[in-house]
Amino acid sequence: MMRTDDDYKDSSALTNWTKGFLYAGITLSVAGIGSNALEYQLLAGISDGFYPGDAALEASDARQLWIARARFFVYLMTTILVLMWIYRANFNARRLGARGLKFSPAGSIGWYFVPVYSLWRPYRALKEIWQASMDPEDWRAKPVPSLLPVWWAFWLISIPLGSLSWRLQGQLDDSSGIEDLIAVNAAAQVGGVWEIPLTLLLLALINRIHQMQVEHRRVSRNPTSGVSSADLRTELR
Repeated sequence: MMRTDDDYKDSSALTNWTKGFLYAGITLSVAGIGSNALEYQLLAGISDGFYPGDAALEASDARQLWIARARFFVYLMTTILVLMWIYRANFNARRLGARGLKFSPAGSIGWYFVPVYSLWRPYRALKEIWQASMDPEDWRAKPVPSLLPVWWAFWLISIPLGSLSWRLQGQLDDSSGIEDLIAVNAAAQVGGVWEIPLTLLLLALINRIHQMQVEHRRVSRNPTSGVSSADLRTELR
């Protein structure tokens, strides 16, 4: 019999807000790719000896600045919402009856901020959440889909990509040449392209975990619906 606690917290609104900002991030990544492509054309032209004029350069700088500020705001909000969502998912997995989880709700997000340990412990915490959401009563025996390690691999690779972009940007000064600007542009392009599949993978994870928890909650609140815990586990495989 599936056990649940009364303080289960519906995460539908939080899930929708998180997904909304993730989609906004994808939109801005696409906008950034296009804007960087336009900037590259200007820089390549200057490198070839063609000066596009002050107005074109100022317009390019203004566009890049606007997109950068929008992306920073969306990234900050997305980070907060994703961490809140992970906390809630862990909390609800416990309320659905999962026992013996190694990571607490706070621990499932706290390890993201611990150097070195952040390379694998957040993954293990999310793996537990997936397993416990799939089958709260027997979560340890449940496998995880390839979606989870693939997303984590994309996430780990995104860290040095982002670091490279920020480092190159920080090295720019009055003595920087066109080649330096082109290198910054190229790093930003790679990072922007990489963010799109990374975000899509995270969206798929959030959707699936939320769906599993909602279904388990529905069955637990309607024990006379004719759907048993075993039937639900089979359905969610």
